[in-house]
Amino acid sequence: DIAGVSSHMAVLVYSISACFTVLNLIWFQAMMFGENAVVRRLRSRSALKQQQKKNQ
Repeated sequence: DIAGVSSHMAVLVYSISACFTVLNLIWFQAMMFGENAVVRRLRSRSALKQQQKKNQ
């Protein structure tokens, strides 16, 4: 049955694209979170250096 096969393929393609969309969203969120963590770490490090200079 060609119609059944084509509909099955359509469902397969749709589910694969949905999985890729979810993975892209997760990856994007992880990238944003990672960048924010790095920026926070750098900021806290520079703040510590400034505090040490003030203490001296």
